[in-house]
Amino acid sequence: MSNLTAVALMAAVVLLHLYLFLSMDRMRKERQDQIVSGVIQGAPVSITSRWIMLYTSWMTPISLLLGTQVVMDVVYLNMADTVSTEGLRLLAYVFFIWSSVGALAYLVMAPLWFVHLRFILRQAEAD
Repeated sequence: MSNLTAVALMAAVVLLHLYLFLSMDRMRKERQDQIVSGVIQGAPVSITSRWIMLYTSWMTPISLLLGTQVVMDVVYLNMADTVSTEGLRLLAYVFFIWSSVGALAYLVMAPLWFVHLRFILRQAEAD
């Protein structure tokens, strides 16, 4: 693969990765805000619906995000194996490490967010 093709492929993959990550993270944050506030588009939501939202529509972006991170890790490793220049290989490994750190951060933070959201919903039930 030529250097120009490799750079274009890396740029396309990184841009796709960023778009997917940011859009799924935005979905998670929006749903998280709705679960905490109990309001969707100005309408109040019952506690039961908020629990259902936590287990279904809040967990979905988290799962998709982690799955995407793993797939992108594999893509970055494959790119590192296929490029011929040492600089591009190093860049692919940097993207791999960046993606892996993001996945690890979500693996640590997602359970903490989940426990916090459960705490908030339990408090809302008690009120």
